[in-house]
Amino acid sequence: MISLKRRLSLGLTFTLSLLILLQWALITLVIERVTETQLLERLESESEGLLASIEIYPDGSFDLNSLRLSSLYQRPFSGHYFVVCTEQSCKQSRSLWDESINIEQLPSGRKLQSSMVGPNDERLFTLHRGYFKQDHSLTIMVAQNISELHEDIFQFQMLYSLVSAIGLALLLFIQWLIVGKALQPLQNIQKQLSRLRKGETAKIDAQGPAEIQPMIEELNRLLNTMTRKTQRSRAALGNLAHALKTRLTLLNQTAEHASLK
Repeated sequence: MISLKRRLSLGLTFTLSLLILLQWALITLVIERVTETQLLERLESESEGLLASIEIYPDGSFDLNSLRLSSLYQRPFSGHYFVVCTEQSCKQSRSLWDESINIEQLPSGRKLQSSMVGPNDERLFTLHRGYFKQDHSLTIMVAQNISELHEDIFQFQMLYSLVSAIGLALLLFIQWLIVGKALQPLQNIQKQLSRLRKGETAKIDAQGPAEIQPMIEELNRLLNTMTRKTQRSRAALGNLAHALKTRLTLLNQTAEHASLK
């Protein structure tokens, strides 16, 4: 049968491991949500800035004011890209170089966010928004390379996993000491029972936890009752032996009497 110490240790190990695993999953989820929220806020700001830099002509063609564009959109493969489309044409950032990204036309007020593979196999987080400006519908897509961001998150997860594993090992060692200390009174009771079996003591003197102490008291009461019964039995046997001895003496005396010879 599995020992109480091992059962408690296994139960605490499972509980601590589950708790740390849930904590790891929760922290990872929170980091991803916060990162995604910050990315969305930045891309929405970039999208609004692009909208302000667009000048649409009556024939539906348009131009982008390069002075109002961030230098990130001018440097090839900078990790920051945009595509602007009207019903007639599309223009994209110079940072895309000779790459091209096809986007879906969206009605005004609608927006979509997604992930896609971009230039040089970059992992892009994109935001598509539909606008209506100067009597024309247009769609703006802004994207940012999140490969390095995901790498940072992965490294954090690995570091957090290592710290969690060390923390779990430390907690398991501490709980092993606590369980051993908590079960120490039971070992003292075992020693008292061994002394009781050898006749070295008449009762259990060890003190136990609140859950065990009532059992110790009941055992001591039982031992006290058995001791009294044993003493009464010995007294009764002594009286019986004395009475038999007296009668046997009389019988011997009678048998040796001369009149019986």
